[in-house]
Amino acid sequence: QNQEIINEILNTNKMELLYKGRFLSLFKLKETAPLVTVYDSPLPVIKTKRPHSLLLNMGRFDALRHAGVIFDSDWVKASDSDGKILDPIDLLNFMTKEWYADKRAKDLGWDSRDSKLPNRYLNGFFFAWKRNFDIDYALDHDLTYLLSERSYSPELLVSNMQKEGSESGAVLTRYSSGIAPISISGRGYKVLLEDKELPLNATSDIEFKEKDFRGRKGTFVVLRFVPIPGEKYQDVDIVTSDAEVFPGFPGGSTFHPMQPSMAACDAQLRREFNKLILDTKCPNKPHLIKYSYYPKWRADVPISMGPNGFMVLTPKTERTEILHRWRNIDIVACIITCVGLLMVFVLILKPRVY
Repeated sequence: QNQEIINEILNTNKMELLYKGRFLSLFKLKETAPLVTVYDSPLPVIKTKRPHSLLLNMGRFDALRHAGVIFDSDWVKASDSDGKILDPIDLLNFMTKEWYADKRAKDLGWDSRDSKLPNRYLNGFFFAWKRNFDIDYALDHDLTYLLSERSYSPELLVSNMQKEGSESGAVLTRYSSGIAPISISGRGYKVLLEDKELPLNATSDIEFKEKDFRGRKGTFVVLRFVPIPGEKYQDVDIVTSDAEVFPGFPGGSTFHPMQPSMAACDAQLRREFNKLILDTKCPNKPHLIKYSYYPKWRADVPISMGPNGFMVLTPKTERTEILHRWRNIDIVACIITCVGLLMVFVLILKPRVY
């Protein structure tokens, strides 16, 4: 059986076997990702107040790890982007589709999450930090969404001390109208379906009715998870034996990650002490620079934040210098360091009294 799994992975033509053991085998990618990826057209924009959970989530998918997108958030604004605003439902449905796809060689595992398997986990959750969960607000302003392998806990996103008063939510869709058995287990939550409370650690027959939502018609329900005051821990699992139920919204997804440019851009990145030098034969096209953004970089063109916190910019010339800039905290740290060194110097020169 182990050899069959190894053969499946090798047949993807993406991996090379480095070590074959009895219980563990080691593979590596045949092709390493370049430091610069070039795209032909403006990148779509994801608007959300706090992009952190999406940044972490997207790295779990091959199709999204280096996807051509830009984040527009309270943390960092999308600079000079002509790309269209991405429909959040399109993005979330795409992530769900990828999560329940067939076996994949690189998505941090080699497991089948086939949506037709019995007793499936439906753990796609929204997190509403220090507020009540509202699906419209989540989609329009705070797209904090997490697909978890097993038990969902808000401590995946914030510390136990920070989560007080924070609700969570889940959207379940069914291919057709009807009643489906949904098992909800966990602790520390009161579960609400509209105004009706559902029992925790039990199976409920939930009716899925057709309704309209943001121009989409489908059969879905929205669950709210309200933390119980005084409970230290909160976690939850949603499981169903109904093959027609899946996490996410009706209507599927029209989102397709933008593919890198096929043009001979020959984009190269050189690293020096305090700057990056980008050489490219494709100016005026978006370039994804696989260096952390941390907004400490500046150039003669605007810089935006892309997947994994990487930088996105559109160079105007064939050579662009990206300089590392100091922020206020860096200046304060430098002053403290200089004062400390000065004090050490004074102590060394101070005459000793015996």
